[in-house]
Amino acid sequence: MKNRLTIVVVLVMTCIIVAGLVVVQSRNAELGGAVNLAPEMPTEILNNSVSSSANELYESGVEAYWFHKTGAEDFLTQAIALDPEFAEAYAYRGAVYRTSGNMNQSFDDFSKALEIDSNNATVLSLFSRWYLQKGDTQTAMKLSNQAVEIDLKNGLVYYNRARIFQDSGNYVNAQADLDRAISFDQSKSDYYQTHGWNLRKMGRNAEAVDSLLIALALDPENVIAFNNLGNAYEDLGRYDEALETADKHIQVDPNDPDAYNLKGIVYSQLGNSVQAIAEFEKAIKVDPMFSDGYVNLGVDYRKLGNLDKALSALNTAIEIDDSNPDAYYNRGLVYHDLDNDNKAFEDYSSTIQYAPTYHQAYLNRGNIYRRNGEYDKAIADYDSAIAVFPQFGFAYWNRAIAYDSKGDYDQALADLEVAVSMNPYDTKIYNSLGITYHHLGEYELSLEAYQTAVDIDPTYGRGYYGLGFIYDLLGEAERAQENYQKAADFGYTR
Repeated sequence: MKNRLTIVVVLVMTCIIVAGLVVVQSRNAELGGAVNLAPEMPTEILNNSVSSSANELYESGVEAYWFHKTGAEDFLTQAIALDPEFAEAYAYRGAVYRTSGNMNQSFDDFSKALEIDSNNATVLSLFSRWYLQKGDTQTAMKLSNQAVEIDLKNGLVYYNRARIFQDSGNYVNAQADLDRAISFDQSKSDYYQTHGWNLRKMGRNAEAVDSLLIALALDPENVIAFNNLGNAYEDLGRYDEALETADKHIQVDPNDPDAYNLKGIVYSQLGNSVQAIAEFEKAIKVDPMFSDGYVNLGVDYRKLGNLDKALSALNTAIEIDDSNPDAYYNRGLVYHDLDNDNKAFEDYSSTIQYAPTYHQAYLNRGNIYRRNGEYDKAIADYDSAIAVFPQFGFAYWNRAIAYDSKGDYDQALADLEVAVSMNPYDTKIYNSLGITYHHLGEYELSLEAYQTAVDIDPTYGRGYYGLGFIYDLLGEAERAQENYQKAADFGYTR
């Protein structure tokens, strides 16, 4: 009996030991040991899981990029860590680096994206903006056109090509591309914001308002859309709506000087320079390096006749940004008021240097040439003003005066006829027309021009003097004296 019990005990202990070995082996397998009793997950499922996670991070990064939120770089970096061959993730991270001014890292990411996939429309399109920011418009357009050829139904490729067209001043082609971009993708606030901005540049402000309102509906914190909407309202003379939009802009971002600047411009347009100055002061308080704020401050100090403060503000604007054409132009106006034609001339020339299409600067510099008797140089500047802005009636008028001063009365008359057609209620142009007809010996036509001037403005003394002068030439002394007296009554004597 004892032996049989012993045998049973031995058998039981043996079973326990064996069972223990199995448990230990199973535990070792869980810890990475040699024995694996659990089923393995297929490699394809693991890869799909990684790809899905990378794509989710990528989408989050793209959304942050378009909504101008923080975190875009981190999301895209995590996506790349999960999928090192993710070309679009590199491209969008490159775009994030570009917008933050980190151009070297941006270039590296775009290069890596192209190394992975050189025929990717998203990569090529985003990379085109890098070259645009570097000033290489030719390469930017080349890459952008390639992107369009690869994917004709991708809104992004048209949007980025539109930005290149805008940079070149080709707003018509930009508008066509922006229309296409929106037709393929109605989800991006920036598309509508840029669409509205482009319409503003084309003078289509009412349509711009519609696009900008959609931009804000898509992204209620799009401060650029707020600024453009406010400016569109201001251009349309809808000043209450402009002020309301600026106030909403300030609620979203109280540190954006553009909002206060817009309010100042509106108040200036309404003739309230004191309130305008208060708003411009707020703009430069939140951003002491805001050059345009100082420019506008100078403009309204000049309106109030405070030329010293105007000059100080404009000097500061130029110290901050020595290539700001508006600062030079408006300082030129102040120097003109101070009878300092030499400094005014220098500032108008600087304006033209930094903005070759600044037609008012050509006009004012031409007027200085004309006052100095340099008629050919004056005419050249007026020619430039008209080439830039063919509807610039005052350039035709001043060019006519220069031609008249040279004795080229026929050319003067031709320019005056154009000027009158563009400004049919300007008494000074009719006065010049009276002078040129006088020089041509056309006394009746001269009388008609002077009479039109005083009909438009019955207090225009210079027009009455012209009438008196022609009546004198015609031997009508009584009528001459009558008009000379009216000229004197309205403050004009010679």
